[in-house]
Amino acid sequence: KGGQTSYEIRLDSAYVLNGATKWIHGWKAKNWTSSTREKVKNIDLWQEMDSVLKDKEIKWILLKGHSEIFGNERCDEIATAYADGKKPTLYKGFLAKYPNAEAVLNIKALVSKPSRKKNNAVAFSYVSKVDGKIHIDHTWDECKKRVHGKKALFKKSLSKFDEGNIVSEFRKSS
Repeated sequence: KGGQTSYEIRLDSAYVLNGATKWIHGWKAKNWTSSTREKVKNIDLWQEMDSVLKDKEIKWILLKGHSEIFGNERCDEIATAYADGKKPTLYKGFLAKYPNAEAVLNIKALVSKPSRKKNNAVAFSYVSKVDGKIHIDHTWDECKKRVHGKKALFKKSLSKFDEGNIVSEFRKSS
């Protein structure tokens, strides 16, 4: 609006969301003190966030943490590595070429979850891993034939996004 660039920030912390959208204004007005009259913790980070977000149109999306959302789990891995003093391997390139890019970009699947339990929900696909090979079937009968009597991993997915998360999970498993 008016030449402004709009951004979307997805996060799994209600504390950071409230801090950035509500509390920060009061903290600044009170010289970075909280409602309990104590100095705000991590003032340097809040001030930097305030500076970066200034005059930007932001759409905030609060995600449930540790809920197997592909992009959110990856962000958690990166943040944890940095917090532990490690340097994680980061991806550099076009988002469309990022592994599981479709899962990362599927905003609707991130924001809304099916209301029915997974075992009663209609399947999008069935993901299996047999002898180290991952396969996607569109019916339970196809998947059952593939895994029956074998040492296998298999799960029902409810969406393309869910399917991508399961494939990622199976790739990580040995």
